[in-house]
Amino acid sequence: MNSEDIFGLENRLFKIIALNAQPSIETNNITLEMDTFLDLGYDSISFIKMIIDIESEFGIEVEDNMLIMNKWGLISDIRNYLIQKCDEGEE
Repeated sequence: MNSEDIFGLENRLFKIIALNAQPSIETNNITLEMDTFLDLGYDSISFIKMIIDIESEFGIEVEDNMLIMNKWGLISDIRNYLIQKCDEGEE
């Protein structure tokens, strides 16, 4: 992925994250260093909603072994996973 692709991926991801955050947060206030659970108030239900939204938005299927909340602690963890999945899809 080039830098433009990554920027677009991040924008799409940040929209999904903002949609499921509790309390709500503006997309432009999200950073890659934010903790999905401490900073954004995610719980198990919002986590699953986020996964479903990510799968739908990016046309991927998240593996069962990745459906563990602590594997998605930082926004950068989610972004890195998506970059890897999208790169795999291009091969």
